Amino acid sequence: MNHLLPCSLIVILAAFLIVAPSSGQQGASSPQGKTVEPESASELNATVRFEGKATMKLKTGRPQELNVALRSWGIHGQQHIEKFPEQGFLVVHLHSGKVVTVIEGKEEQRKGGDFWTLPSGSTMSVQVKSESALLQTFSITR
Repeated sequence: MNHLLPCSLIVILAAFLIVAPSSGQQGASSPQGKTVEPESASELNATVRFEGKATMKLKTGRPQELNVALRSWGIHGQQHIEKFPEQGFLVVHLHSGKVVTVIEGKEEQRKGGDFWTLPSGSTMSVQVKSESALLQTFSITR
């Protein structure tokens, strides 16, 4: 498998998350986005901030088309999400709140302002430890 993301791209993606719109904690959407409404109160609220395609060159010089998406996820009422639904390589920003994540068996306490990555194919569970939490994810899939 070719490495698609050099360190400089991860820094750029993290910077994009910092400056991306972070308003609209629940049920709001940006003009270019759409709100994904939950089927019940115990499900996640996801607001799509951006969805599109990007082309990157592999180490071989061959172009690879990728799907990219920026979403905001409102998690409320000390929910426990056994398997976070976002797919692909993720850059995650905990905008606000406190959560405990488990990624590949490793548990970690996180607070508002934290960033982390999730390799493609990995799973993450999220337990909210505050009244609510707002996560922003930047996903990259083939």
